[in-house]
This record gives sequence, structure tokens and C-alpha cells, in this order.
Amino acid sequence: MGQLFEDLVVKWGTIKAYEIAEEMAKEKAEEIAKEKAEEIAKEKAEGIAKEKALEEKKASARRMIARGKLTLEEIAEDSDLPIEAVRDLAGLQLA
Repeated sequence: MGQLFEDLVVKWGTIKAYEIAEEMAKEKAEEIAKEKAEEIAKEKAEGIAKEKALEEKKASARRMIARGKLTLEEIAEDSDLPIEAVRDLAGLQLA
């Protein structure tokens, strides 16, 4: 009877160890998934912010082009846009 009881205790302990390991693995997977989701959301937000900033720079450059008081080079410098982008914007407005 003593050996049977010991075997049951060992088996019960093994089952409990698997249950604990499974729960720990689940918690770790949830933690990793949450971190990855936060990372993706942050990257997406940064991308949207950069896109918005670029559109604001382009809108500012368009207004300066429309006023016609600055050279395209000056507009590029003031708007912090590449000269090629300002030339493209000027071409779109002039067309």
C-alpha cells in the first residue's frame, strides 16, 4: 500500500508540475503578445505622425509657392523639404 501511495503522489506531482508549466507558458505567451502588439502600435503611430508632418510641410510649401515671393530653394529650406519635392509641388500648382 505504501508503494501505491508513493506512486500516486509522484503521479499527482507530475500532473501538477505540467499544469503549472502550462499556465506559466500561457502567461509568458500573453506577455510577449502584448509587448509585440504595443511595439506594432507604436511603430504605426510613429508612421502616421511622420506622414502627417510631411503633409503639413507640403501644405506649407504650397502656400509659399502660391504667394510667389520666395524661390523654390528658399521654400525647400523653410519647409524642410527636399528641393525635388518642392519642384514637384510647384509643377502641380502651375499645371
